[in-house]
Order: sequence, then C-alpha cells, then structure tokens
Amino acid sequence: DVLEALPFADAFLTPSAMFGRESKPNSHRLYVSPAETKQFKYKRPGETDLTMLVELRSTGCQTVFPGSFHEGGEEIKWNKSSIAPVPIAAEELQQKVGWVAAGALLSREWPKLRGSRNPMYMALIGGLMNCGWEQAATRVFVETLATVTMDEELTDRLKIVGATYEKAKKEKKYTGWKTLAEHIGKDVVDKV
Repeated sequence: DVLEALPFADAFLTPSAMFGRESKPNSHRLYVSPAETKQFKYKRPGETDLTMLVELRSTGCQTVFPGSFHEGGEEIKWNKSSIAPVPIAAEELQQKVGWVAAGALLSREWPKLRGSRNPMYMALIGGLMNCGWEQAATRVFVETLATVTMDEELTDRLKIVGATYEKAKKEKKYTGWKTLAEHIGKDVVDKV
C-alpha cells in the first residue's frame, strides 16, 4: 500500500500476475495460495492513524481489477509482461510479504542524516543473521533499503554485508536488533 513496499516486492516476491495504476504500478500481485488475509500496519509515535504498509488479501476481500478505475481517477491496468498467477505455499508467501512490510517500514523510518547509518546497517545485518538469513538475501535487502532511501553510499553498504558475515564467522560477535533499536526506536524494530 505504501510506495516504499514496491521495490521490496520486486526483490522478494515470486514473479506472478501484476497490475496497478500509473502512480502505483505493479502494486497488486496475484498468487494461488491457501494463505489467509493478513495486514501489516504501522502507527508512528504521535500519529493517530495506522498506515497500511502491505496487505495480503485472500477469501472475503475485495480488490478493484484492471478494466476499472481507482477512486482517484487513475485507470487500473495489467503489467504488460504479466504472467498467470503463480502457485505458492501459504507459509512462503506470508514470510515474503512480511519481508516486504519490514523493508517498507524500515525505509520510512530510516534516518536520512549522514554519520549514523553505517552502525545501523551493521546492526540490521546482524539482526537478519540472527533470524537465519543467508548472506545473499541480506545483500538484496540492504541493497533495496539503500536504494529506496537514496543512500549515496550503496557500494559501501554492500561491503558491510560481506564484512559483517565474515566477522560473525570469525568472532561470533556482532551487533543486532538491540543496537538498531537504539538508532531508530524499539517500536520500529519490534514491528520489523
């Protein structure tokens, strides 16, 4: 539902049938799965309304399909290279949609200031390692986050991925979620 989710969806969701409107192309992806409806929402401190980051829709939900117009007036269209909906296990789909939501949330809350981002990336990478992420997936997540947040030091961020994994192999010691929470807040990290 938020623009920050789209690059993470491109990075992590299995290619399938896609559609959207001009301002949010490919914002809807279709899968054949027994997954249940799940909403990933977040409320910033001080705000009253929840923001829908990503929504996994299933039985009982309604979606406006191509051939229609969005309430804002934009035409809803299929992606020209779209394929038929792909079958996927419910657990895999829910996990991947969770990654998309986590990436969207981090993108929205990631500081734009220089100076504090290197330790934040190290802590994020450590947190992902603690969750069992392989280096290749972590690299994709970090690259997508750096791209979405317009981080001008993308090459350095990607080097941190390899360096952190190497350090973890040698020393078994690295930062993680607790350190990241010191930078962006415990509420954000808990939601991620």
